[in-house]
Amino acid sequence: MESMLKPRNFITCLFLFIGVMLPSLLWGQDVIFSQYLENSLSANPAFAGVSGNSETLLAYRQERFGALSQFETFSAVYQQPAEWLHGGFGVMLYRDAATRGFISKNAISVIYAYHLRLSRSWNLSSGFQTTFVQQNLNTNGIILPDMIDPSRGVVLPSSQTINPWSRFYFDFQVGFLMYDKHWFYSISAFHLMEPQMSPVKIPETMQQRRYSFFMGRSFIFDLPSSTFNKLKIVPWAGYFYQAGHALIRAGSSAHVGPLSAGLGWQGSYSRTRHYLISSFAFATKNIRFTYSYSVSPGRTSGGTMNNIHEITLSYFIDRENLLVLPFTINLIGF
Repeated sequence: MESMLKPRNFITCLFLFIGVMLPSLLWGQDVIFSQYLENSLSANPAFAGVSGNSETLLAYRQERFGALSQFETFSAVYQQPAEWLHGGFGVMLYRDAATRGFISKNAISVIYAYHLRLSRSWNLSSGFQTTFVQQNLNTNGIILPDMIDPSRGVVLPSSQTINPWSRFYFDFQVGFLMYDKHWFYSISAFHLMEPQMSPVKIPETMQQRRYSFFMGRSFIFDLPSSTFNKLKIVPWAGYFYQAGHALIRAGSSAHVGPLSAGLGWQGSYSRTRHYLISSFAFATKNIRFTYSYSVSPGRTSGGTMNNIHEITLSYFIDRENLLVLPFTINLIGF
């Protein structure tokens, strides 16, 4: 039987289905890590080098484990301060896969931040990021509507042919970070040119700009202990906006010696789903391991839980003191 849809029209409808009926799929491609400040370069390029230490970081993120719309994200980051550049630089490798590899994105970013002392206490970092992106569509194992028999399941051959494709493009980001010994304010804009992510150029496949604002303050208290005599409390709040969706996060973290823990909340104006975010970290002189778990009430349409797992492993070069270093090392992010 000949299909009523022409191949190009069918492909357009497929992307409309992905973009309109499953908006979380494309939204999920632009991942906002729960460990926002632990993986700081993914949030704002202005963080490059502000810690004063060279750092290598590996991160893994998994959302909606077991669901068809499962997301997996991997990132690897290297950053360091560079006095001869009056700032810092970094390199970031990134892979994001949605719906078990049906859509995936590979990217490499080069980052530079210029550091400027505004006054005796305040500093300004201006960050710039250029990203080369490979967006992929993998059609292996795809199930099309005409392959489904109402009584027998997926047993019919399809009259449609959807070829896999890869699209390459450049993307650009900018950010600013203002901070002193205790306060910090972060503002950033991603996808400045709003690139098209697929060969089918429709509004739903355009990577829309993402804007974010984040702030926090650290409080340090003396403890009656000779082993760990300092307690650091860091309340924080953030606002993110992309594609008509506004996201708010707020919480606090606590740090004593090599241990850190935190609790946060995430909510949205346009979506009813909210997340409770918990995080724990253990650090030695040069290594930090961080795990966070986010959970939302209810389940997906497939019956799986709305949860997010994140693991980050950081290695710091020339790290001398857990409590005296600049704030970006000590903040555990969500």
